[in-house]
Amino acid sequence: MEKEECTKITFTGDIMCEKAMLDSYFKDKSSGFDDIFIDIKDFLKESNYIVGNLETPIDDRQKYTNDIFSFNTPSNFLESLKKIGINYLSISNNHMMDRGNKGLKNTISILQKKGFKIIGIDKECNFSTKIQLNNFNLSFISCTYGINYNMHYQKISKKFMNKFLFLKNPNDYPEKLKIKWITKIKQKLKNTFIYDMYIKFKKNDYDAIIPSVIRDDLGKMWNFDKNHIKKINDVLKNEKKISDLVILLSHCGGQFNVEIGSFTQKIVESLDSNSYDAYIGAHPHIVQKMLKQEKEIIAYSLGNFLIYPKSAYLVLSTLPTYGILLHLYINKNHPQKYYYTFSITKCVLENNRVKILLVDDLLKRIKDDKEKEKIIQENLIIYNRFMNTNKKNLEIQKEYNI
Repeated sequence: MEKEECTKITFTGDIMCEKAMLDSYFKDKSSGFDDIFIDIKDFLKESNYIVGNLETPIDDRQKYTNDIFSFNTPSNFLESLKKIGINYLSISNNHMMDRGNKGLKNTISILQKKGFKIIGIDKECNFSTKIQLNNFNLSFISCTYGINYNMHYQKISKKFMNKFLFLKNPNDYPEKLKIKWITKIKQKLKNTFIYDMYIKFKKNDYDAIIPSVIRDDLGKMWNFDKNHIKKINDVLKNEKKISDLVILLSHCGGQFNVEIGSFTQKIVESLDSNSYDAYIGAHPHIVQKMLKQEKEIIAYSLGNFLIYPKSAYLVLSTLPTYGILLHLYINKNHPQKYYYTFSITKCVLENNRVKILLVDDLLKRIKDDKEKEKIIQENLIIYNRFMNTNKKNLEIQKEYNI
Protein backbone atom coordinates (compact mmCIF):
# COMPACT_ATOMS: atom_id res chain seq x y z
CA MET A 1 0.00 0.00 0.00
CA GLU A 2 1.53 3.33 -1.08
CA LYS A 3 1.70 6.04 1.58
CA GLU A 4 0.50 8.60 -0.95
CA GLU A 5 -2.82 6.74 -1.11
CA CYS A 6 -3.32 6.99 2.65
CA THR A 7 -4.51 9.38 5.33
CA LYS A 8 -1.82 9.54 8.02
CA ILE A 9 -2.79 9.90 11.69
CA THR A 10 0.04 10.35 14.21
CA PHE A 11 -0.11 9.83 17.98
CA THR A 12 2.44 11.48 20.25
CA GLY A 13 3.53 10.63 23.77
CA ASP A 14 3.25 12.96 26.78
CA ILE A 15 3.50 16.68 26.06
CA MET A 16 5.02 18.33 29.13
CA CYS A 17 5.89 21.96 29.86
CA GLU A 18 7.70 21.88 33.17
CA LYS A 19 9.12 24.63 35.34
CA ALA A 20 12.65 24.46 33.92
CA MET A 21 11.26 24.61 30.38
CA LEU A 22 9.01 27.53 31.26
CA ASP A 23 11.87 29.37 33.00
CA SER A 24 13.93 29.26 29.80
CA TYR A 25 10.92 30.55 27.86
CA PHE A 26 10.44 33.56 30.14
CA LYS A 27 14.13 34.46 29.79
CA ASP A 28 13.73 34.76 26.02
CA LYS A 29 10.25 35.05 24.52
CA SER A 30 11.51 36.04 21.08
CA SER A 31 10.73 32.68 19.47
CA GLY A 32 7.99 31.66 21.87
CA PHE A 33 7.85 27.89 22.02
CA ASP A 34 8.32 27.45 18.26
CA ASP A 35 12.03 26.61 18.46
CA ILE A 36 11.24 23.46 20.46
CA PHE A 37 9.61 21.90 17.41
CA ILE A 38 11.58 23.49 14.59
CA ASP A 39 13.56 20.33 13.78
CA ILE A 40 10.57 18.00 13.65
CA LYS A 41 8.01 20.35 12.15
CA ASP A 42 8.47 19.32 8.50
CA PHE A 43 8.19 15.62 9.32
CA LEU A 44 5.00 16.12 11.32
CA LYS A 45 3.50 18.14 8.47
CA GLU A 46 3.32 14.86 6.55
CA SER A 47 0.51 13.77 8.89
CA ASN A 48 -3.08 14.70 8.17
CA TYR A 49 -4.04 14.50 11.84
CA ILE A 50 -1.91 14.53 14.98
CA VAL A 51 -3.22 13.41 18.36
CA GLY A 52 -1.33 14.57 21.46
CA ASN A 53 -1.60 14.12 25.21
CA LEU A 54 -1.53 17.56 26.87
CA GLU A 55 -0.15 17.20 30.40
CA THR A 56 -0.80 20.74 31.60
CA PRO A 57 -3.68 23.12 32.18
CA ILE A 58 -3.72 26.25 30.00
CA ASP A 59 -4.98 29.16 32.09
CA ASP A 60 -3.56 32.66 31.64
CA ARG A 61 -5.62 33.87 34.61
CA GLN A 62 -3.74 31.79 37.19
CA LYS A 63 -0.10 31.34 38.21
CA TYR A 64 2.00 29.56 35.64
CA THR A 65 4.07 26.54 36.63
CA ASN A 66 5.77 27.40 39.93
CA ASP A 67 6.23 23.88 41.25
CA ILE A 68 8.09 20.86 39.96
CA PHE A 69 4.99 18.64 39.85
CA SER A 70 2.12 21.08 39.30
CA PHE A 71 1.73 22.73 35.92
CA ASN A 72 0.08 25.65 34.14
CA THR A 73 1.26 26.91 30.78
CA PRO A 74 0.76 30.14 28.76
CA SER A 75 -1.82 29.86 25.99
CA ASN A 76 0.70 30.67 23.26
CA PHE A 77 2.15 27.21 23.87
CA LEU A 78 -0.95 26.04 22.00
CA GLU A 79 -0.03 28.24 19.04
CA SER A 80 3.24 26.34 18.69
CA LEU A 81 1.44 22.99 18.88
CA LYS A 82 -0.95 24.20 16.21
CA LYS A 83 1.90 25.19 13.89
CA ILE A 84 3.32 21.67 13.83
CA GLY A 85 -0.06 20.17 12.96
CA ILE A 86 -1.34 18.94 16.32
CA ASN A 87 -5.10 19.33 16.12
CA TYR A 88 -6.46 16.73 18.57
CA LEU A 89 -5.53 16.89 22.27
CA SER A 90 -6.41 14.53 25.08
CA ILE A 91 -6.74 16.33 28.42
CA SER A 92 -7.80 13.32 30.48
CA ASN A 93 -4.73 12.82 32.65
CA ASN A 94 -3.40 13.28 36.18
CA HIS A 95 -2.48 16.96 35.62
CA MET A 96 -5.92 18.10 34.45
CA MET A 97 -6.70 19.53 37.91
CA ASP A 98 -3.35 21.20 38.63
CA ARG A 99 -5.17 24.55 38.72
CA GLY A 100 -8.44 23.22 40.09
CA ASN A 101 -11.88 23.16 38.51
CA LYS A 102 -11.45 26.76 37.38
CA GLY A 103 -8.23 25.85 35.55
CA LEU A 104 -9.90 22.86 33.92
CA LYS A 105 -12.81 25.01 32.77
CA ASN A 106 -10.50 27.66 31.34
CA THR A 107 -8.36 25.00 29.63
CA ILE A 108 -11.40 23.57 27.86
CA SER A 109 -12.49 27.06 26.83
CA ILE A 110 -9.14 28.14 25.37
CA LEU A 111 -8.69 24.83 23.51
CA GLN A 112 -12.07 25.29 21.89
CA LYS A 113 -11.29 28.91 20.95
CA LYS A 114 -7.99 27.84 19.41
CA GLY A 115 -9.77 25.24 17.28
CA PHE A 116 -8.47 22.06 18.90
CA LYS A 117 -10.60 18.93 19.05
CA ILE A 118 -10.66 17.82 22.68
CA ILE A 119 -10.43 14.13 23.52
CA GLY A 120 -11.57 12.88 26.89
CA ILE A 121 -14.57 15.05 27.68
CA ASP A 122 -18.21 14.03 27.45
CA LYS A 123 -20.25 15.80 24.80
CA GLU A 124 -24.00 15.14 25.08
CA CYS A 125 -23.55 11.74 26.73
CA ASN A 126 -20.99 10.77 24.11
CA PHE A 127 -17.39 10.45 25.29
CA SER A 128 -15.93 10.05 21.81
CA THR A 129 -14.19 12.51 19.52
CA LYS A 130 -14.38 11.54 15.87
CA ILE A 131 -12.59 11.80 12.55
CA GLN A 132 -14.66 11.10 9.46
CA LEU A 133 -12.91 9.84 6.33
CA ASN A 134 -15.56 9.54 3.63
CA ASN A 135 -17.79 6.78 5.03
CA PHE A 136 -15.18 5.56 7.50
CA ASN A 137 -15.45 6.74 11.13
CA LEU A 138 -12.68 6.80 13.73
CA SER A 139 -13.50 7.36 17.39
CA PHE A 140 -11.08 8.44 20.12
CA ILE A 141 -11.97 7.82 23.77
CA SER A 142 -9.76 8.81 26.68
CA CYS A 143 -9.57 7.82 30.34
CA THR A 144 -7.26 8.44 33.31
CA TYR A 145 -6.51 6.83 36.66
CA GLY A 146 -6.80 10.12 38.56
CA ILE A 147 -6.13 13.83 39.02
CA ASN A 148 -3.15 14.10 41.43
CA TYR A 149 -5.54 14.68 44.32
CA ASN A 150 -2.81 13.43 46.65
CA MET A 151 -0.78 16.54 45.75
CA HIS A 152 -3.22 19.46 45.61
CA TYR A 153 -6.31 18.07 47.39
CA GLN A 154 -8.67 19.81 45.02
CA LYS A 155 -11.59 17.51 44.32
CA ILE A 156 -13.00 17.47 40.84
CA SER A 157 -16.55 18.84 40.85
CA LYS A 158 -19.56 16.63 40.21
CA LYS A 159 -20.10 18.50 36.96
CA PHE A 160 -16.68 17.57 35.62
CA MET A 161 -16.63 14.15 37.29
CA ASN A 162 -19.42 13.03 34.98
CA LYS A 163 -17.74 14.48 31.90
CA PHE A 164 -14.63 12.29 32.09
CA LEU A 165 -13.90 8.57 32.22
CA PHE A 166 -11.87 7.39 35.21
CA LEU A 167 -10.31 4.05 36.03
CA LYS A 168 -11.10 4.65 39.71
CA ASN A 169 -12.66 7.36 41.88
CA PRO A 170 -10.32 10.36 41.36
CA ASN A 171 -11.34 12.06 44.63
CA ASP A 172 -10.32 9.10 46.78
CA TYR A 173 -6.88 8.96 48.32
CA PRO A 174 -5.96 6.92 51.42
CA GLU A 175 -3.94 9.44 53.40
CA LYS A 176 -3.61 10.05 57.11
CA LEU A 177 -5.62 13.08 58.20
CA LYS A 178 -2.59 14.81 59.73
CA ILE A 179 -0.57 14.58 56.52
CA LYS A 180 -3.60 15.65 54.53
CA TRP A 181 -4.04 18.87 56.49
CA ILE A 182 -0.32 19.66 56.37
CA THR A 183 -0.47 19.31 52.59
CA LYS A 184 -3.56 21.53 52.45
CA ILE A 185 -1.70 24.28 54.31
CA LYS A 186 1.23 23.98 51.92
CA GLN A 187 -1.12 24.28 48.95
CA LYS A 188 -2.65 27.43 50.45
CA LEU A 189 0.82 28.92 50.84
CA LYS A 190 1.51 28.35 47.14
CA ASN A 191 -1.05 31.03 46.32
CA THR A 192 0.68 33.68 48.45
CA PHE A 193 3.59 36.05 47.84
CA ILE A 194 5.55 34.13 50.50
CA TYR A 195 5.84 31.12 48.21
CA ASP A 196 6.67 33.33 45.22
CA MET A 197 9.52 34.95 47.15
CA TYR A 198 10.73 31.51 48.25
CA ILE A 199 10.85 30.31 44.65
CA LYS A 200 12.51 33.54 43.47
CA PHE A 201 15.43 33.29 45.86
CA LYS A 202 15.66 29.50 46.07
CA LYS A 203 18.68 27.97 44.43
CA ASN A 204 17.46 25.64 41.69
CA ASP A 205 19.74 22.76 42.55
CA TYR A 206 17.95 20.06 40.59
CA ASP A 207 20.71 17.55 41.29
CA ALA A 208 19.79 17.68 44.98
CA ILE A 209 16.34 16.27 44.29
CA ILE A 210 16.13 12.51 44.34
CA PRO A 211 14.72 11.19 41.03
CA SER A 212 11.50 9.21 41.07
CA VAL A 213 11.98 5.56 41.92
CA ILE A 214 11.03 2.84 39.48
CA ARG A 215 7.89 1.27 40.87
CA ASP A 216 4.90 -0.86 40.06
CA ASP A 217 1.54 0.89 39.69
CA LEU A 218 -0.43 -1.32 42.09
CA GLY A 219 -0.61 0.40 45.47
CA LYS A 220 -3.18 1.81 47.85
CA MET A 221 -4.07 4.60 45.44
CA TRP A 222 -4.64 2.17 42.56
CA ASN A 223 -7.67 0.32 43.90
CA PHE A 224 -9.37 -1.53 41.06
CA ASP A 225 -12.94 -0.31 40.57
CA LYS A 226 -15.21 -2.61 38.54
CA ASN A 227 -17.92 0.06 38.22
CA HIS A 228 -15.57 2.48 36.48
CA ILE A 229 -14.26 -0.24 34.17
CA LYS A 230 -17.82 -1.29 33.34
CA LYS A 231 -18.66 2.30 32.36
CA ILE A 232 -15.65 2.44 30.04
CA ASN A 233 -16.56 -0.92 28.50
CA ASP A 234 -20.14 0.27 27.95
CA VAL A 235 -18.88 3.41 26.21
CA LEU A 236 -16.51 1.37 24.02
CA LYS A 237 -19.21 -1.14 23.15
CA ASN A 238 -21.71 1.55 22.14
CA GLU A 239 -19.07 3.38 20.12
CA LYS A 240 -18.04 0.23 18.28
CA LYS A 241 -21.60 -0.07 16.96
CA ILE A 242 -21.31 3.23 15.09
CA SER A 243 -17.57 3.55 14.37
CA ASP A 244 -15.27 1.54 12.16
CA LEU A 245 -12.20 2.09 14.30
CA VAL A 246 -12.25 2.76 18.07
CA ILE A 247 -9.05 3.92 19.78
CA LEU A 248 -8.76 4.11 23.57
CA LEU A 249 -6.21 6.55 25.01
CA SER A 250 -5.45 5.42 28.55
CA HIS A 251 -3.47 7.35 31.16
CA CYS A 252 -2.02 5.05 33.81
CA GLY A 253 1.04 3.02 34.70
CA GLY A 254 4.06 2.83 36.98
CA GLN A 255 6.33 5.75 36.15
CA PHE A 256 9.75 4.86 34.70
CA ASN A 257 8.92 1.17 35.01
CA VAL A 258 10.00 -0.73 31.89
CA GLU A 259 7.75 -3.59 32.95
CA ILE A 260 3.99 -3.17 32.61
CA GLY A 261 2.40 -2.34 35.96
CA SER A 262 0.04 -4.80 37.66
CA PHE A 263 -2.82 -2.29 37.72
CA THR A 264 -2.38 -1.46 34.04
CA GLN A 265 -2.26 -5.14 33.13
CA LYS A 266 -5.44 -5.75 35.10
CA ILE A 267 -7.15 -2.85 33.31
CA VAL A 268 -6.22 -4.18 29.86
CA GLU A 269 -7.37 -7.68 30.79
CA SER A 270 -10.72 -6.25 32.01
CA LEU A 271 -11.40 -4.24 28.87
CA ASP A 272 -13.60 -5.78 26.20
CA SER A 273 -11.10 -6.43 23.43
CA ASN A 274 -13.91 -6.73 20.88
CA SER A 275 -14.96 -3.12 21.53
CA TYR A 276 -11.74 -1.31 20.63
CA ASP A 277 -9.09 -1.58 17.93
CA ALA A 278 -6.16 0.13 19.60
CA TYR A 279 -5.10 0.85 23.16
CA ILE A 280 -2.55 3.68 23.37
CA GLY A 281 -1.11 4.35 26.81
CA ALA A 282 0.56 7.28 28.52
CA HIS A 283 1.90 8.31 31.97
CA PRO A 284 4.90 5.99 32.61
CA HIS A 285 7.11 8.67 30.94
CA ILE A 286 9.15 6.03 29.17
CA VAL A 287 8.56 3.84 26.14
CA GLN A 288 7.01 0.46 26.99
CA LYS A 289 6.21 -2.53 24.81
CA MET A 290 3.61 -2.78 22.09
CA LEU A 291 1.63 -5.92 21.30
CA LYS A 292 -0.03 -6.62 17.95
CA GLN A 293 -2.75 -9.20 17.40
CA GLU A 294 -4.02 -9.24 13.83
CA LYS A 295 -5.16 -5.61 13.39
CA GLU A 296 -5.50 -4.79 17.09
CA ILE A 297 -2.58 -3.16 18.87
CA ILE A 298 -1.84 -2.43 22.51
CA ALA A 299 0.86 0.21 22.99
CA TYR A 300 1.31 0.47 26.75
CA SER A 301 3.25 3.74 26.65
CA LEU A 302 4.63 5.97 23.88
CA GLY A 303 6.95 7.71 26.35
CA ASN A 304 7.57 11.45 26.18
CA PHE A 305 7.12 13.62 23.14
CA LEU A 306 8.23 16.73 25.05
CA ILE A 307 10.06 16.71 28.36
CA TYR A 308 12.95 18.70 29.85
CA PRO A 309 16.00 16.38 29.75
CA LYS A 310 17.30 17.69 33.09
CA SER A 311 14.01 17.43 34.97
CA ALA A 312 14.85 16.46 38.52
CA TYR A 313 12.51 13.50 38.77
CA LEU A 314 13.64 11.57 35.68
CA VAL A 315 15.16 8.12 36.01
CA LEU A 316 17.73 8.51 33.26
CA SER A 317 18.63 4.83 33.07
CA THR A 318 15.18 4.12 31.58
CA LEU A 319 15.78 6.58 28.69
CA PRO A 320 12.89 9.01 29.34
CA THR A 321 14.09 11.53 26.75
CA TYR A 322 13.06 9.14 23.97
CA GLY A 323 9.54 8.86 22.62
CA ILE A 324 7.47 7.06 20.01
CA LEU A 325 5.42 8.70 17.27
CA LEU A 326 2.85 6.06 16.33
CA HIS A 327 1.53 6.44 12.79
CA LEU A 328 -1.74 5.01 11.49
CA TYR A 329 -2.07 4.86 7.69
CA ILE A 330 -5.60 4.43 6.31
CA ASN A 331 -6.17 3.82 2.61
CA LYS A 332 -8.27 6.66 1.20
CA ASN A 333 -10.17 4.49 -1.26
CA HIS A 334 -10.37 1.34 0.87
CA PRO A 335 -10.28 2.58 4.50
CA GLN A 336 -10.76 -0.93 5.87
CA LYS A 337 -7.15 -1.42 4.80
CA TYR A 338 -4.83 0.23 7.29
CA TYR A 339 -1.46 -0.34 8.92
CA TYR A 340 0.85 1.16 11.56
CA THR A 341 4.42 2.43 11.57
CA PHE A 342 6.40 4.32 14.20
CA SER A 343 9.23 6.81 14.59
CA ILE A 344 11.67 7.31 17.45
CA THR A 345 12.28 10.83 18.77
CA LYS A 346 14.58 12.32 21.37
CA CYS A 347 14.51 15.53 23.42
CA VAL A 348 17.87 17.28 23.65
CA LEU A 349 19.13 20.54 25.11
CA GLU A 350 20.74 23.34 23.10
CA ASN A 351 21.70 26.35 25.21
CA ASN A 352 19.21 25.15 27.86
CA ARG A 353 16.39 25.17 25.30
CA VAL A 354 14.65 21.90 24.48
CA LYS A 355 14.60 20.55 20.93
CA ILE A 356 12.69 17.52 19.65
CA LEU A 357 14.36 15.57 16.86
CA LEU A 358 13.93 12.29 15.06
CA VAL A 359 16.90 10.12 15.99
CA ASP A 360 17.67 9.89 12.27
CA ASP A 361 18.08 13.68 12.10
CA LEU A 362 19.91 13.91 15.43
CA LEU A 363 22.65 11.55 14.28
CA LYS A 364 23.36 13.75 11.27
CA ARG A 365 24.23 16.58 13.67
CA ILE A 366 26.54 14.65 15.97
CA LYS A 367 30.23 14.74 15.07
CA ASP A 368 31.66 12.86 18.05
CA ASP A 369 31.87 9.14 17.22
CA LYS A 370 31.36 7.99 20.84
CA GLU A 371 28.26 10.13 21.25
CA LYS A 372 26.92 8.92 17.92
CA GLU A 373 27.43 5.28 18.90
CA LYS A 374 25.70 5.95 22.25
CA ILE A 375 22.62 7.31 20.47
CA ILE A 376 22.60 4.38 18.03
CA GLN A 377 22.64 1.88 20.92
CA GLU A 378 19.93 3.73 22.84
CA ASN A 379 17.79 3.84 19.70
CA LEU A 380 18.20 0.05 19.45
CA ILE A 381 17.12 -0.35 23.08
CA ILE A 382 13.98 1.74 22.48
CA TYR A 383 13.16 -0.20 19.30
CA ASN A 384 13.55 -3.55 21.03
CA ARG A 385 11.57 -2.42 24.04
CA PHE A 386 8.66 -1.12 21.95
CA MET A 387 8.61 -4.02 19.48
CA ASN A 388 9.32 -6.62 22.19
CA THR A 389 12.23 -7.98 20.14
CA ASN A 390 15.93 -8.63 20.69
CA LYS A 391 17.65 -7.29 17.58
CA LYS A 392 21.43 -6.88 17.78
CA ASN A 393 21.66 -4.30 15.02
CA LEU A 394 19.22 -1.85 13.49
CA GLU A 395 19.31 0.42 10.48
CA ILE A 396 18.41 3.96 11.55
CA GLN A 397 15.21 5.08 9.83
CA LYS A 398 12.65 7.85 10.09
CA GLU A 399 9.87 5.25 10.24
CA TYR A 400 9.83 1.59 11.16
CA ASN A 401 7.18 -0.92 10.12
CA ILE A 402 5.06 -2.76 12.67
